[in-house]
Amino acid sequence: MLGWDEWHGIMARYGLGMTRAVVGALIDAGMLPSVPVDALTALLFGALNEAAIVVATSDDPGAARDDMATALARVLDSLRPR
Repeated sequence: MLGWDEWHGIMARYGLGMTRAVVGALIDAGMLPSVPVDALTALLFGALNEAAIVVATSDDPGAARDDMATALARVLDSLRPR
């Protein structure tokens, strides 16, 4: 079983840079608020990782995935500058 440090290191190595690039591009495009990219990346990366755990451990992964996609879309939409 992986410990927290090893698990987090793997997740960061394979997903954090990509997440940061997407968040930065969305901020640059005006689709997310102009906030510190590293802070918003950390918040969204944590939420995405938790969502993945929920889906992976669900009795109904398809429904859990759909629920997480809906929730994520609503959260991101609520951040969009108006």
